[in-house]
Parts: sequence; structure tokens; C-alpha cells
Amino acid sequence: MGRKDVGSVTSRRGLPVRIAGAAALALGAGVWAARAGSAQAAAPVRSYAAGTFALTLEGSAAGLLRSVGGGGASAQVIAEKAAGSLVKKHLGSIEYEDFAAQSGLGLHKALHAWIAETLEGKPSRRSGSVETIDTAGTVRSVREFTNALISEIGFPALDASSKDPASITVKWTPELTRTAKGRGKASKLPADAKQKQWLVSNFRLTLGDLPTDRVAKIDAFAIRQTVAAAAVGEIRDYQKEPGVIEIPNLRVAFAEVDLPAWQDWFEDFAIRGNSGDDRELSGKIGFLNPSLAKEIGSIELQNVGIYRLAPDPAPTGPTAVRRWVAELYVERMAIALT
Repeated sequence: MGRKDVGSVTSRRGLPVRIAGAAALALGAGVWAARAGSAQAAAPVRSYAAGTFALTLEGSAAGLLRSVGGGGASAQVIAEKAAGSLVKKHLGSIEYEDFAAQSGLGLHKALHAWIAETLEGKPSRRSGSVETIDTAGTVRSVREFTNALISEIGFPALDASSKDPASITVKWTPELTRTAKGRGKASKLPADAKQKQWLVSNFRLTLGDLPTDRVAKIDAFAIRQTVAAAAVGEIRDYQKEPGVIEIPNLRVAFAEVDLPAWQDWFEDFAIRGNSGDDRELSGKIGFLNPSLAKEIGSIELQNVGIYRLAPDPAPTGPTAVRRWVAELYVERMAIALT
């Protein structure tokens, strides 16, 4: 098949928040409620229920998140030799941790647009905040970020035999963060703030004309964008610049009864070397509602090739379903999660 492409803050530099015109995301160091108690080990830590983290982007509400970690700040400690055997220490540049958020499907349109722009090769910066809200609707803390770039979008392992709930992970790298106290009652959330519940078993893979109805598993995968720190003079903060978007390979397990068609593709594409663009396939991973009748999100797969095909060693016993595993490369992915 042919190719188918389918409240603001200022930085330490005194520069205003930038808003880029056009538009893929490693977990932080823990949920804020836990982080808040780390400064005083003896202080009790209050935890908040999942789903009580409200995201804002460019001053507008951008939906609820199940959990949020990271966003902390730390200064480098530099040791320099002093007189005799003594060492003099001082602080160097400030480093800001990535934010890591977990969400269900049905991303708010503002967050979805930020992700989509990144995957289109048009990475854009966003400024905003995350509010931690308790069960009474009171904002307990606010963590603001400036000029952030998406650094990772992660998807869980999909398993047709599992009943586990599923979440996606979105990570972003800020140039600057600031923590503020709570601001009283939380603002009323928009009507589309609720997330769609889904299970890791509710998925469907399509790939060219291959038989995929008996695909049982797809390993966890993540789309990543490298982010580099660009030093500016002698200031202690750094600009963050987007780098390469890294599209992951996929590992797919399917029933042995469907092996002949997959084997034919592997023999032609990988063994005989007929692996040009016209032999690559296109497809989609669809996420389904509880009744499996409606698609509530999808990942479009473009320019897919196969590079490994082998038996799955997992099944044991005479009644176990024998499966094979195909390992695939993917050149581009497009996400629709609204």
C-alpha cells in the first residue's frame, strides 16, 4: 500500500509568556500531595482523590486530570576548591522537573490541540497551571508553569483479557515553575471536563488487509519529543527548545490461526527486502466504549513495516491459545482523543 500521511507568570529573565502560533510526551517525582510533605518529614500528608487536579492552559480551563506529579524546582550545588583542603559551595542554575499527568479519554480540546500540534511537527509552548482540589471543592495548591513543551504521550499495555482501567500519560517540560497557595473555592468546570472511562481490553487494531480480529495484546508504548535546554548568557534559567519526535515501535500479539497472512507479509517485506514505501501499511488502534460498539478515541498509524515475527512464549498448557508476536515500526501517529 502506498504512503498515506494522514494566571500567567514571567520568567526569571523578565520575559513575558510566549504563545506559539502552531502545533508527542517520563513520570515526575510523585503526586503533589505527597511532595508537599517532603520538606517536613514529621508533618502529616493529606492525599486527595484521583480526578481532583484541574488544568488550565493560557488562562482557560482545560479539564480534569486523574493525577499530576513533578513540576518541582531545585538548584545545582557547585563545589569549588578553596584554601588548603577546604571546599566552597554555591548554587548554580535552577532546574525544573517535568510535569507528568494521567488522564482518561476525552481530553479537553485545549490539551488535545497541544498534543496534535506536537505530533504534526509543529511543537508549541503553553503556559498554565494545575490546581489541587480537595473533596470539598477547595483549591489547596496551585502549581504554575511557563513556556512548557510536551515531552511524552504514553499509552498503557492493551490486553483483551484484562479488566483494568486505562489511563494515558502526558508529560510536559517547563522553562519555569512557581508554587502558590490555594485560592479558595475551585472555579466551575466546563461541561466537557468529564473524562470517558475505558478499559485496557476495549481496543481494536486494523492494519491494511491483515486479519486483526484476534489481536490479543499490544505492549505499552510512548511517543516522545526531546527537549533541550539552551543557555542564555549567565542567567540561571534556560530556554527549552524542541527536538526530534520519536515515534515508538509496536509489539502485537495475535492468535496463531491468523499466522499465514502475517507470515506472507513478513517474508515479502523483511526477508525478501520488498520494503519500500508502497509495501508499508496504514492502520489504526481504536479505543472502544464498554459495549464495544462505539469508538471513543483512536491512534492512526502511518507507514507501518514489520521487522520481526516469532512465537509468543507466554502460553503454557494444552488448552492455552497459541499466539505469535509481530514487531512493527511506525513512522507517524495521529491521535484523536476528544
